[in-house]
Amino acid sequence: MSRFAALVAVSALTLLAVAGQASSGGDRDVGDPRTPAGLRSGHEPLAAGADPAARSTPRVRVVNHNTDGFSSRPARWAAADWGGVAAITYQELCRGQVRALRKAGFRVVWTLAHATAPRCVEGNAIVTRHRFARTEVHRLFGLDGRIFSLVCADLRGAAVPALTVCTTHFPLDYNGSAPPSGRQNRVRAADEVRDILAAKIDAGRRVVLAGDLNDTPKSAPLDRFYRARGNGRFWEGDQRCGARRACRAMPVTTGDRRRVDYFFASTPGVDRLGGVSKRLMPRYDRSSHWVMRGSVRFAQLPG
Repeated sequence: MSRFAALVAVSALTLLAVAGQASSGGDRDVGDPRTPAGLRSGHEPLAAGADPAARSTPRVRVVNHNTDGFSSRPARWAAADWGGVAAITYQELCRGQVRALRKAGFRVVWTLAHATAPRCVEGNAIVTRHRFARTEVHRLFGLDGRIFSLVCADLRGAAVPALTVCTTHFPLDYNGSAPPSGRQNRVRAADEVRDILAAKIDAGRRVVLAGDLNDTPKSAPLDRFYRARGNGRFWEGDQRCGARRACRAMPVTTGDRRRVDYFFASTPGVDRLGGVSKRLMPRYDRSSHWVMRGSVRFAQLPG
């Protein structure tokens, strides 16, 4: 973990830098699937504390969306409709949208991922109405003008104590036929993310990892996370095959339009079948990655 020690406080500097930057890539509307009346109130009950029912349950709800450089709004709409959402995790979120999110009352940790993306300066982010107890940005490596990082936030006042929400975006194959391959780079990223998150779990944190991992469920990089037929310490939201078996087929969220977006919840303290779930929500953004929502119920740990 020493190689990451210098990166722990990077997110605070990132946030300060973003606050002073000119807008780049506004919060463009990609189409509102809800009625206009549903938006005029401006009410977006993102934080668990905004939903009275959420205060009495240990279930944690997280929404994830790779925006492809478009609007942050589809994920916000999905979170508002669902209610009691602890955080939204974003990939490819435009830097200019951070200001709009803050004006709407959200707390944001954002870090640069791709400065020369086609639509805007893109980054990965965690957005919440909770207070941050701690934020971290761990830079994994750079590749082809991109920066691959793990972003984590410890949330105060969430439905579950000691909750850490993290997000990342794994690389594709940018080298053509030249090594290292995309999968080799994803293994490299997965190894580093696994080690960082293992230290958090060992320290008693309840960890949620949501993001675009750019690989299939049974791939070698994801062996590092899956406890089901892998050597990881996480259950995934779509791992139920039948009444009693956990698998890595992702039967519910696999299809022609599915993108490789995941919702992982750390063990122990989570039932492998009934304790974690995931659902894709295509009605909020049919043009790109679908909005994903994940839910986990963490049992109280002994001691």
